[in-house]
Amino acid sequence: MTIDFADTTGDQLRHAAHTYHLELGWTTTVDGNQLALELDDDLWGLRMPTALAVELVAALRAMDFSCPVVDLAEPSVVLLEPVEVPVSTPRLPAAVGRLPSGCRVPLPPSVTGRGPVRWLTHEPDGGRRPSVRVVTDTLARLIP
Repeated sequence: MTIDFADTTGDQLRHAAHTYHLELGWTTTVDGNQLALELDDDLWGLRMPTALAVELVAALRAMDFSCPVVDLAEPSVVLLEPVEVPVSTPRLPAAVGRLPSGCRVPLPPSVTGRGPVRWLTHEPDGGRRPSVRVVTDTLARLIP
């Protein structure tokens, strides 16, 4: 006889939502089997190919920066909290797009039609957060 003591999916998602709120101050929503973060002017999402996101994370780490990156099984979404207030979205390479305010980004432990959502990188207590300018300048160096 096997007894499964695992929480239900809803319990896991609510627990993760609470953790994101405590660790990062993020307000998330749980809808069915999805935990999502709604983007706004204080939290940006930059959509890019996962291979580019991996290169970006490595380049940022070399400069002692870190930021959360959600892997959605292609593409990935880099989450930024802009400390400076740009008048408009900075120029981004063609392979990168800023997701609009109000867009909802699934967070782990959600599962989408493409499979489980996972963190490519997620270090709530470590590293300095890069500015939008640092990220865009780094992307410009990675994509000539």
